[in-house]
Amino acid sequence: MKELIPRLVAMSLSAILFMTLSIKLEWAKRIWAKLNKKIKPQYNIALWLLCVCVFNIVVQILFETMGYTYNDIINGAIFGFSLAFMPTLGEKKL
Repeated sequence: MKELIPRLVAMSLSAILFMTLSIKLEWAKRIWAKLNKKIKPQYNIALWLLCVCVFNIVVQILFETMGYTYNDIINGAIFGFSLAFMPTLGEKKL
C-alpha cells in the first residue's frame, strides 16, 4: 500500500492541473464535439479508454527509448493528464 502513495499523489496533482486547464480552455468539449460528428456519442467512453491505453503504451515506449525508467510517478502523471480529455457523460439537454 505504501508504494501506491507516489502514484496517487502524481495522479491527483496532474489531474487537478490538467482538468482545470481542460475546463477553462474546453479541450475535451472541442475534441468530443468533432468526434461526435464521425462516431456515435454512446461510444465515447470506449474510444476514450482505448486512446488512454494506447497513449500510455506509447509514453512507456518513448521513455524506454530515451533511457528513463517508467515508474509509478510518471504513470500517475500520465493517467492524470488523460483524465483531462474524458468525455462528458451526462449533459443536460434542454
